Amino acid sequence: MYLPRTVVLPGAAFSQGANENIMSNMRKINLTLLAFFAMLSTAAQADPVVSLYGPGNQGITALSFSFNSATNTITINQTVGNTGSGVLQISGLTANVNYTVINQITNNSGVAFNRLANELLDPAGDPNDSLDPQPYPSFVPPGFTTSNDFDGLNFAQGSGIPRISSVFSSVLADEASNARDFLDFFNGTAASGSTFSVQYGLRDNVGTNQPFLLSQRANTASTQEPIPELATMLLLGTGLAGVGAAVRKRRQARTSEEA
Repeated sequence: MYLPRTVVLPGAAFSQGANENIMSNMRKINLTLLAFFAMLSTAAQADPVVSLYGPGNQGITALSFSFNSATNTITINQTVGNTGSGVLQISGLTANVNYTVINQITNNSGVAFNRLANELLDPAGDPNDSLDPQPYPSFVPPGFTTSNDFDGLNFAQGSGIPRISSVFSSVLADEASNARDFLDFFNGTAASGSTFSVQYGLRDNVGTNQPFLLSQRANTASTQEPIPELATMLLLGTGLAGVGAAVRKRRQARTSEEA
């Protein structure tokens, strides 16, 4: 009786082996592509970099920094050797990401600090620079401008990141106009030889404002009328309420005496 047989042709065996090789190569290619894109993603989210800006810096004599990627916190350690303007250059911020800045400052200037002004300066050349007040203040280095409300650079405005200090109990913010992005810490004293801290947020909404500058000026009062932070407003309100109550009591006492 004739029984049918299955015959494996040499070409068929070759095709099966070739397919297995092709699939193996494709898997290797896919793994390579995944690693490549992961590398690109890591490079796109580079860590922030903080350095001294030589052309404008006078007061800061030593600097180091670290970055915690888990909390997006930049810790800056600096020594101030005199009361001249201190200027830091910052880059590497991911667009539209809120960063917390903790600035540890050692005051070796020989003078006590009773306040510390902080102001952001963005690179010149944006069309919205026409909104900036003119002329620019003398502390603004060439190639940079004051930060208006449309350039996307700010102290993480509206993020809720606390603006606090270890020695200054009050802070004034001027950031809701085109005048500038400005924080003034005051109502306290940082003695010469002491180390203190200030904390605030940073954000570059568009990612094109880098590198930008952070200008620091000790013992310099604001030349404009900034907007007080909520904590300061509450303190002022409580104080005014107390003054009002005292005035009413004196008036009542005077009325009773006259009667």
